[in-house]
Amino acid sequence: MKNVVVIGVGLMGTGIAQVSLMAGYNVTMVDLTQDILNKAMT
Repeated sequence: MKNVVVIGVGLMGTGIAQVSLMAGYNVTMVDLTQDILNKAMT
């Protein structure tokens, strides 16, 4: 399985992560704060 790393999970980054997940990729998200990452995962 292929991997994708999304750096910056604002509006655009969360969209990229979602499309990548739906396409079957493993996704890792990276951002400056844990709070932003928590919001992106909900």
